[in-house]
Parts: sequence; C-alpha cells; structure tokens
Amino acid sequence: MRNIRLVSVVVVLLILAISAARWLAHQNTLAAKIPGPIRDAVMAHYGDPAGVSFRAYAVRGDHSFVVTESRYPPGAPWLSYDFFRISSTQNLNSLIIPQPMQWSGGKFEAGCSFGYDSKGNPCQAFAVGVAFDKAISRVVGVTADGRTTEAEVFDGFWWMTSPTDPYNYAKDLWTKIVAYDAEGKALYDCAPQYPPIH
Repeated sequence: MRNIRLVSVVVVLLILAISAARWLAHQNTLAAKIPGPIRDAVMAHYGDPAGVSFRAYAVRGDHSFVVTESRYPPGAPWLSYDFFRISSTQNLNSLIIPQPMQWSGGKFEAGCSFGYDSKGNPCQAFAVGVAFDKAISRVVGVTADGRTTEAEVFDGFWWMTSPTDPYNYAKDLWTKIVAYDAEGKALYDCAPQYPPIH
C-alpha cells in the first residue's frame, strides 16, 4: 500500500514537472518570436514585470498584437490579460495601447474600452477577448444599425477596432459580439460592457 502511494506521488510530481517544462519552453519560444524592441516596450509598461508572461503574438498589416498574462493584483483568484497593439509606422513608446481584461474562466469572453486622443477625448472603441474554444475561428462585432467588424482569432485571443470615423465612435459601439466556427455557425455571443468615459 505504501509503495502504491509513493508511486502515485512520483507520477504526480513528474506530470507537474513536465507541465512546467512545457510552459517554460512555450514562454521562451513565444518571447523569441517577438522582436526585441516590441518585447522591451511591452515589458516597460509594467513597473515590476515579475509574474507577467507573454501569451500571444501576431502581426496583422502594419500592427503587432501582444497579449500578456498576470495575476493582478498579486494573489488575485483571476487572471488578467493585457492586450497591446503596436503600429510599425509610429514610435513604439507612443503607440502601446494596453487594453486590460479580467478573465473569469469562460471559453469566450469580451472586454471593451476606449482609445483617447492627445487631448483626452474618446476617439475610438476597442474590443478584446479570449477565444479558448478551439472551434472559434472568427469573432464579429455587430453595431445597433447592423454594421459588422470582424476579428481574426490568434492563439486564443482577438482584438477589434471600431469600424469607421474615429471621432464618431458612439455610433460604432457594438451591441453584440459573436464567435463563429469555420463553417459560420454561431457558437457564443455576448453583449459588451463599456467602461465609463473619463
């Protein structure tokens, strides 16, 4: 009986060690894919980057997208994801736009936020989220008048920017965000919650 318990403990420890090694290898591989200046600029956003790890990286057009993961505040029971969009055509330090989202454990979730211009005026709406169901291939935001914005899923995450004139963002707010599979079947939907405009 004692030998069975010992073997069970050893097996559990091996599984944990293998999982940790895989996670570390993924982190090293992902961090190596992100160009140094972008990686450094993202990590500079955090006063203390301890406990922050990279979760996703993608390049779409002239933008790079980076997602980090952390527990904030430290010890919190939820994970927090920060979404960064970096333009290749502008200065890195002025272009990082972190969009935070607290993940509550679902396979599809959305968080919405606003971008502000240099005078502090809201100028554009953003939606970010998780798509941890591997069947999700695209995410679509629908405005009150039926216009749509599509987001591609990358590494289980997605990002959308309001569709038209940035300073007319109010008419571009999404009333529904839908996740579809590759055949066009709606798998999930949610009504986005927007933060108060400051």
